[in-house]
Amino acid sequence: MVGDRDWISASDALDMVETRLGGRSLAKDTLAEMLRDGKIRARAAETWGSDINDMHAIWESEDPDMVAHDSEEEIQSDFRQSVQWADDVDSWIWPDSFFMITVSRRPTGCTYYRSVRFYLPDLLVLGGLDKASQTAKNNNANGGRRPDLQRWQNFWLEVVQIARDGKLVPGQIASQAALREDLLDAMKGNPLSEDSIKEPVRRIWQRFCED
Repeated sequence: MVGDRDWISASDALDMVETRLGGRSLAKDTLAEMLRDGKIRARAAETWGSDINDMHAIWESEDPDMVAHDSEEEIQSDFRQSVQWADDVDSWIWPDSFFMITVSRRPTGCTYYRSVRFYLPDLLVLGGLDKASQTAKNNNANGGRRPDLQRWQNFWLEVVQIARDGKLVPGQIASQAALREDLLDAMKGNPLSEDSIKEPVRRIWQRFCED
C-alpha cells in the first residue's frame, strides 16, 4: 500500500536529483518531461482552473476558483494537455511546488496545481540508473571495465522495495551498515561490492532514515 511517506514535494524531488541529472536547470526540464510522459507519478493538494495566465498573481489570490479534487488522485496525465509546454514549464515555481498548464489560448484557459508531490520510488530509480549510466560512461572513457548496469538497476529496485515496505524511515533500520547488508542480501547471487554502494547508501540514509 502506498503511504504518504512515498510522496515528496516537487521542491524536495528537484533537490534530490539535480546533481545526478546535470544541474538544476537540466533537472527541472528532465523532471517535467518525465512527468508529461507519465514516467513520474504526481499528486497535488489543490487544483483549479482560471482564465488568468499569471503564476504569481494566482499564487497571491485569496479566493481561487477551486474545483472538486481528490488530493490522492494522480495528475501526471493532465500535463499532456498543455498547448504551450515550454512556456508553462518555465513559469513553474519549484520552491513552492506550484505548477500550471495552459489548456487553451483563445480564450485563455489554465489549470493550476498547488503543493505538487512526486512519487519517491520513481525518483529513486531515475536517480540511480542515471548515476550508474554515467559511471559506465566515465569508466569506458578511461579504459576501465564497464560495470554491470543490470546490477545497479537491481540495487535501486531493492531500494524501491524497502521504501514501499515502509522501512525507509527513521527508526526502522538500525544503521547504514544494516541497510547495506539488507540490500546486498536482497540482491542475492549477483550483488555489487559493498564499497561501491557505500556512497549511495549514505545519501539514502541521510535523506530518509536519520532522525
